[in-house]
Amino acid sequence: GMDPDDWVIASGDASGDLLFHVTSSGRLAFKLTARQLNDPPDASSSQAEQEGQASIFCLLWLPGTDYLLVGVGSGHVHAIDVGAEKKILSVAPEMFPDDPRPGNITEATPTHSLSLRTQPDSVSTMAYHPDR
Repeated sequence: GMDPDDWVIASGDASGDLLFHVTSSGRLAFKLTARQLNDPPDASSSQAEQEGQASIFCLLWLPGTDYLLVGVGSGHVHAIDVGAEKKILSVAPEMFPDDPRPGNITEATPTHSLSLRTQPDSVSTMAYHPDR
């Protein structure tokens, strides 16, 4: 386990691995691999596509908690309990619709809001509202 007085730095990389280092010593406290964070990749997708889906795009530590939110290339957001050193929740990209769904598109729909992509967008940034 980690000393509660130590600061921990979380970092994620393009391969989808999540690393936690202790600032006082620089040692690697623990690591969650892309395989531990994500569902098994679709066998029909290429290696490059699989790595893109797992890539870590953003991190948000929720103030006053042991919870870290992790946005990955597939559009999923994972919640990590850093104290317990494990993933506790994954939220599917469908929970964050940002593109019009079939049937919601009219002549008035602005063209810039239409997506030509079949895959959900990755979450590239997150923010915390301190009063909520």
